[in-house]
Amino acid sequence: GIVTGRGIGIIDTIHLLEVVQSLIRMEEAGVLAVEDVAGSRAWFSDYLKWFKVFCNLNGRPELWERVAMPALDKVVDTLCRIPEKQENPPKVFAMFSATKDNITANTSNTVLGGMISEMNAVNISDADNASGADRIEINMESVFAADPDLIVVQCHASAEDDSAQLERVYGENPVWQSLRAVQEGRIYFLEPHLFHYKPNSHFAEAYQQLAQILYPDIDFEN
Repeated sequence: GIVTGRGIGIIDTIHLLEVVQSLIRMEEAGVLAVEDVAGSRAWFSDYLKWFKVFCNLNGRPELWERVAMPALDKVVDTLCRIPEKQENPPKVFAMFSATKDNITANTSNTVLGGMISEMNAVNISDADNASGADRIEINMESVFAADPDLIVVQCHASAEDDSAQLERVYGENPVWQSLRAVQEGRIYFLEPHLFHYKPNSHFAEAYQQLAQILYPDIDFEN
């Protein structure tokens, strides 16, 4: 409800899926009392109710059914296809190509990093995030020790420009060249309109695209 005519606010609703999933698992495990679960679900229900109210107040009641619910349904479908318990979950190094010669690491406190965690993958940069920052300087020694299965790059410009930047900064670095993900060509440059700018009604597409990168053997389209 911040801006009429756009889906801003819907993006934040996506992250409430974590709350719902956690409540269900905690209830099944007997960790939460029945009254606690009921109270939490009521809070979530109230949030959705008021979201719909504000859609109506802004004169855009159709956003609820046309944008919010389909996006949520698609994200839920994507997340439900990902194995919850894995012996060897994918280890991911999430990089952010900000400006010329400035490349940092995305922790799980960023939107991209949070999506990686929601998909039951390991964001290796979290191990170096003692300060709880959103992005941190890259510690190549830690990256080498973790030896990620794949590398995803949140592009600021285009895939071509950021690929050239990555090559310029790390191309001759022997540690970088020794990484398994680099040797196997498992470096993925994420589209800016889905992962750098707010994708709004395309948020579900961003989830599906990232999930397909992390789990190439799973069909997320059909």
